[in-house]
Amino acid sequence: MMTTAHTPLPPGGFRTGYRLRMLGTPAPVFPGFEIDITTPVPEGEKPDAVWHNNRVKAMLQAHPTIRKLIGNTPSTALWCLAFVALQVGLAVVAVGQPWWVILLVAYGVGAWANMKLFMLGHECNHGLVFART
Repeated sequence: MMTTAHTPLPPGGFRTGYRLRMLGTPAPVFPGFEIDITTPVPEGEKPDAVWHNNRVKAMLQAHPTIRKLIGNTPSTALWCLAFVALQVGLAVVAVGQPWWVILLVAYGVGAWANMKLFMLGHECNHGLVFART
C-alpha cells in the first residue's frame, strides 16, 4: 500500500477531530466530521475570513442605515434562555405521548427552536451579546 506525503482534506476543507473545549460551542457536528470553531483561522483559510469582512464592508457601504443594527444586544442572552426553556419544556410535555406526536413536535417546533439556538450561539461566538466578555 502506497502512502502519500500529503493527506487530502475531507469535503469542505476541514480536518476532523474532537477536542474537549468544543463542548458547548454551536459547531456543526456530524459523526466523524467535528469542526473545532474555537481555534483561530489557519493561514490557508484566511481568504474565507477576509471574504466575510469584505462582505460586511460592502453591505455597510451600500446600506449605511444598517450600521445601527450592528453591535452588542444583551437581550440575546434572554432569547437563548427562552429557547432552551422551550426545548426542555417540549421534552417534558412529550413524555408519555405517542411516538408520532413526539415526531411532529420535534420536527415542527424542536427543529425550529434548535435552528434559532444555533443562530443565537453564532452571535454569542462573535461577542455580540454583552459589551465585555
